[in-house]
Amino acid sequence: MILIVLKPVLPFAEQRTKKERLLISYRILEHDLDCVRIGIRERGEYDDQAKRDFRSALIRKAELVLHNEGSCPKKIRQKCQAEVLNELPDSDFYLPN
Repeated sequence: MILIVLKPVLPFAEQRTKKERLLISYRILEHDLDCVRIGIRERGEYDDQAKRDFRSALIRKAELVLHNEGSCPKKIRQKCQAEVLNELPDSDFYLPN
């Protein structure tokens, strides 16, 4: 009897676990990109080391995108983009000439 009641709840728990793993992976990617940013700022240039680190992060991002299930609703995506742009303005980034 208990199994019948819990059966509809189990997919939600599994889905939540997958989303949590995905969130952790994106946080690790954010940390890696932040390390690239700090390195560029410290060295004052977008050198070969920064390029290698950035390419490595892009590869990890591609893997995350492949594992992402479904898409984000447009309203949530716009809210998140606005938050990121507010937190990380263009002036925080080194843009090579």
